[in-house]
Amino acid sequence: MNPARERTHRLPAALRASLLAASGLALAGLAGAQTTFSVDFRSASVGQPAIGSGVPLTEGQILRPATGGGAPRLGPLATPVIAIQAGAGLGLVQGPGCVGHAAGTPCGVEVDALSYGVDAPFMNQGAGAAPDHLWFSVDKWAAGASVGKEPNPFTEGAFGNQEASADVFVSLALPALPVCPQLGAIGAVAAIDGDGLPNADGVAYPGLGLLETNPPVCPPPAADAGDNVDAVDVDGGAQPGGRVFFSLDGLVLDPRCGGLPGTDSAALNGAFEPGDVLTKVPGTPAQVYASAAALGLDLMGAGTDDLDALAIHENGTPGYQRPDAPFGWGPGQGDMVLFSVRSGSALVGLPAGNCGGAPIEPGDVLTAPLVAGGTPWIVVSAEALGLLTHRTDGVLEPDDLDALDAVRGAVRDCNGNGVEDALEVAEARRPDANRNGVPDECEIGARAPGTRGGAPRHVTIRLFR
Repeated sequence: MNPARERTHRLPAALRASLLAASGLALAGLAGAQTTFSVDFRSASVGQPAIGSGVPLTEGQILRPATGGGAPRLGPLATPVIAIQAGAGLGLVQGPGCVGHAAGTPCGVEVDALSYGVDAPFMNQGAGAAPDHLWFSVDKWAAGASVGKEPNPFTEGAFGNQEASADVFVSLALPALPVCPQLGAIGAVAAIDGDGLPNADGVAYPGLGLLETNPPVCPPPAADAGDNVDAVDVDGGAQPGGRVFFSLDGLVLDPRCGGLPGTDSAALNGAFEPGDVLTKVPGTPAQVYASAAALGLDLMGAGTDDLDALAIHENGTPGYQRPDAPFGWGPGQGDMVLFSVRSGSALVGLPAGNCGGAPIEPGDVLTAPLVAGGTPWIVVSAEALGLLTHRTDGVLEPDDLDALDAVRGAVRDCNGNGVEDALEVAEARRPDANRNGVPDECEIGARAPGTRGGAPRHVTIRLFR
C-alpha cells in the first residue's frame, strides 16, 4: 500500500476533523445522493471500527460514507458507517458471529450484490428523455481497455494506478438496447473514488472512506492491501421499512490464482444458491425473490453460477415477473433484473440469448431470458463499458464487473444542468483546474455565470505529493 495514503486515512481524529471541515467549506452547497456499498472479505477495512458505532466492519454489512447525508466527498475521509447490519438488517444468521473477524478470513457472510428495487428501468432511448447511465465497479484483477476519457477502468486498473477495485465508474452515453459486443467500446469514467485522495496522476474525485491501492497479487495474501467494492447503490439507501435485494457468495472457483473458491455464504445463511436474488423486509426472514433458474443461471447444475452484481426495478407486483418482451419492464410489465456473473461461473462462454449468440463474459450486464431454460440476454456488453474480454481482446482472464446500479439522470450535478459532474469534467465540458473532480464553477469563490465578481477561488487541501 502507498504509505502516504495509509497515513492520510489514519490521521489523528482532531486533525482529520479540521481537514474534513475545510474540505466541506470548499464544497459547501454541493449535493449528492447517499451511496451504499459492501466490501469483500479480503478488503483491508474489514475488522476496522465503523465511525459512530465502533462496530467492526464485515463483508456482510451494507456501508455508507461517514459524511453528511452519506454522499461521497473528497478526502481525507473517516472509516465508513454501517447502514444495514448483516444480521438484523439482511437476516443473515452468520452475521452477528462474524463481527470482529480479521480481514482475509472468510466468515460465511459475504454480500456481493445489492439493490433497493427502485433502480431506473434502464432503456437509454426515447427523444428528449433524461439519459440513463450504468454505474459499476470491478475487482483488483481488472485491467480495462485503453479507451474513452480519463480516469477510467484502464488508468485506475491493474496496469495503472491499481485503485479500480475501490472505485465506481459511470458509463458514457450508451445507444438503445441491447448494446451488443459488435458495437465495440464506448467507455466509462471513474466518478466515485475509494479514499477521495489524489491518485498517482494527481487526479481526485469524491470518495467512500475506503483504503487504496489494491495490487493484484497472486497468490493473494490472506488480506488485501486495499478494499474491493463488491456491491453498490449510488443514488439512495433503503427507505424505512423498505426492502433490500441482494445476493450471496457461493463456492464457484475463481480461475485466477489457481482456482480459489468462494466463501459459500449463500448456503451458510439459508441453503440459498449463489445465483439467487434474495429480498429482506424488516420483520421477516430473508427469502428468494428471483431464483437462479428464473434468471437463466445454473444451467449446468445448482450452484454453478455466482451472481455478483445487481440492479432491480420492481414493478410493484409481489414476486418476480419475467418480462415477456425484450426489455419489457416497468408498471404493468415485468420486473427488471440486471446482473453479472462472477469469473469461474459455468455460464461464462455459453452463447447469450441475443447478440447473435455472443459468448457471455464476466464483464457483461445481463438480464433473464424471455423463456425458461434459455441463456441470459446481454443488455450492455463489457466492451461497451471499457472492459477487456476474451471474445474480443483474447485475454485469458477477462475483466470482472462485480457491482452495478442503473440510474436515470445525474447523481452529482452541482450546476444543475442535468449532466453528471464526472462526465462534464472528463469530457472537458467544464473546467476543473485543481483536478478534484468538481467543476470549478461549483466551488466556493467561483463566480456564477452572468454575475459580477472576481476570479474563481479554490480551497485545495494538499496532504501529500
